[in-house]
Amino acid sequence: MRRTKLTCVLLLGGAACTPEGIEGTVPSYDNDIQPMMAQYCVRCHNPEGTAPVSFTEPAVVEAYAEYMLARIDAGEMPPPVSDPDCRDYVGSEHLSLPADQRDLLAEWIDTGKVMGPGLTEPTESAVDLELPGADLEVYLPVPYDPVFDDPTNPENEYRCFALEHERAETFFVTGLGPLVDALPLVHHIVVFKDSVADIPEHDPALGWDCINDMDGLEIGMIAGWAPGALPVTFPEGTGYRVEPHERIVIQMHYYDGAPDRPELTDQSGYAFTTTDAVDMELFIYPYGRESFVIPAGEEDWAFTSRDYIPESIDLGDVEIPFPTTEVLGVFPHMHQLGRSYELTLEHADGTEECVARSDSWDFDNQLTYMFRDSVEMGPGDTVKWTCSWNNSLSNPDLIHNPPIDIGYGERTDEEMCWAFTLAGLVF
Repeated sequence: MRRTKLTCVLLLGGAACTPEGIEGTVPSYDNDIQPMMAQYCVRCHNPEGTAPVSFTEPAVVEAYAEYMLARIDAGEMPPPVSDPDCRDYVGSEHLSLPADQRDLLAEWIDTGKVMGPGLTEPTESAVDLELPGADLEVYLPVPYDPVFDDPTNPENEYRCFALEHERAETFFVTGLGPLVDALPLVHHIVVFKDSVADIPEHDPALGWDCINDMDGLEIGMIAGWAPGALPVTFPEGTGYRVEPHERIVIQMHYYDGAPDRPELTDQSGYAFTTTDAVDMELFIYPYGRESFVIPAGEEDWAFTSRDYIPESIDLGDVEIPFPTTEVLGVFPHMHQLGRSYELTLEHADGTEECVARSDSWDFDNQLTYMFRDSVEMGPGDTVKWTCSWNNSLSNPDLIHNPPIDIGYGERTDEEMCWAFTLAGLVF
């Protein structure tokens, strides 16, 4: 840490003294800490964010500075994300705190938390918290009050709502952003498209029960939200096709895990940017398996699945080469016991390519990572997807205490291991 001295300026009525380092003035809130909060913290720590404390006001940052530093030093803040050294992605510069920024915060604390001339506006996030330029928004038709009355899935409720997009022509989704209403209730949102003919009869205000009932999701899914997720914009010239006869279906997963949860209703939705035509149509393909059981007491239990990309597709009368897939991004997903994940592409020529990796999973910080450079998967390649979990008493997020064997399932107290890839076909 730099040594400091006091520089005093003679003013009418006395002298004003400012600490100054040998290499210049010491850090101040206005010049150093406020930009740090905007860059790395207030995407979650804002008045409407998922974090319990907002860091948009100087006095709050001043009061929590030591606690903030302790959480950084413990590796808990900012929350863990996919390692950009595996594959870099859009926004990575906002999601991991460089060591020099940690040291700047420590120095600001040690030199008396100098505030500076004073800010007139609250800190705003450097990350877009809402989708820029949205031209289509869909919401649940009326506020929904979850009833949690399914005895086979206690504390969990899955409701699907078919929402009108009111477009008479084919269009393409080029970006999307969550519009989450009741954050304490919502475990996740899945957005997909479905033909009107395939949607079951239902009361639009109540939707329908859809746990374990999302057939054809591989070709119909267009978005997934979980805590921490941000708006996503796809590369220029790409998007998901939506037809006039299709509806945008939102699956809401509500979780009643907090005994002191206030009485809430929910009217969540999704925002989209759209266009009339694209050069490449996107789809979502999930990699993973449902055939695992995590033993009780295991602190670091891993499961790996492999998907081989065939050389060709047999269409009966003709066999065609399997097309190359261009992967533009990925949305990893696990639940509360998650510990780490890694998505690797094993090429047919024997080389390997890292696609996404994190040594520390955070259920409250689940992001879709749009790569700066896409990944090509071709015939003969293998997709390797590994998840690990902590199902022991050392996990502070343990739901079943004492631990029990946990298998695959959609409920919050069950587990998942998915890598939802956003991709297009290269012909």
